[in-house]
Parts: sequence; structure tokens; C-alpha cells
Amino acid sequence: MNGSQMVLVIGAIIIFAFLALSINNSLSNTAGQSANAEYISMATNLGQSIINKVSTKAFDQKTINFPAYSSSVLTPVDSLGPDPSETSASFNDVDDYNNFDTTINTARTGVFNLHVGVSYANENNLTQISNVPTRTKRIEVKITNPFFKSDGEKRDTVKMYYYKSY
Repeated sequence: MNGSQMVLVIGAIIIFAFLALSINNSLSNTAGQSANAEYISMATNLGQSIINKVSTKAFDQKTINFPAYSSSVLTPVDSLGPDPSETSASFNDVDDYNNFDTTINTARTGVFNLHVGVSYANENNLTQISNVPTRTKRIEVKITNPFFKSDGEKRDTVKMYYYKSY
């Protein structure tokens, strides 16, 4: 083997090494994206489960036994949340879930933290929160998991919204 053949062999080895590193890096990124997709899917399922539970409750404490003909009789904004004697097992209306926090352990994807916020929505623009009672409540569910990653490797949050009108 002469000198020029040796240079060609070394060049081929270097190209092969770069190719192997590139393939390895690509496979590693794909595995990370797949795992993140699984975490997001689980978070979405857990969030939807909470929303399903909340949506079965009465609109407001004042509407459980009697109809409310005016939004002025509904629970005031600063009183949204459970009554002092209520526990999550006895929640009977939507706003009882305001500031509700729970942790759910899953066998495959770890620990998820869920936070529920309930507020009145502006009836002219549902994306805005109202500071007075209205006939529409906005339920926001935030789900976090220590393994969520977004661009820049910062921790991410899945947010889900549900609106209940009376």
C-alpha cells in the first residue's frame, strides 16, 4: 500500500466516523422526542379527566337547587373556591375546583402536578377574565411533569381550557 492509498483509507475512516456520529445523534434526538410526546399525551389525558369531572358539576352553588335569573346572585369573584367544610370528594359546583392542586403518579411517565383555576369569563371575549360574575366560567388546567422539555430545555407546561355557561 503506497502513501496515497493510505491517505484515502484514513479519509474514508474519518468520513465513516462522522456518518456514524451523525446517525447516533439523530437516533438519540428521535428517542427524546418520542418520550416527550408520550409525556404530553399522558398530561393531556390527565387534564381531560379533570375537565370531565369538573364539567359534571353544577354551574354555581346558587344554581344547585334554584335557577339564577341574574348573574348578580352568583358566587362573587373573590369567593370562588370550595367552602371551608368541602373536600375534593364533596365538590358540587364548578368553582369548588378553583386553586385545586393534585399530584398523580403514573407507572411509566412519572409524577404529574395538576393545578385547576376557575374564573368568570368576559362574555364578549371569552379569552378575558371578568372581575364580576357572568354566566360563563373559565376552567384552566395546568399540568407539569419534571420531564417536559421545550425549546431551550426549559420545563414546559400543558394548559387546557374549558368553558361552562349557564
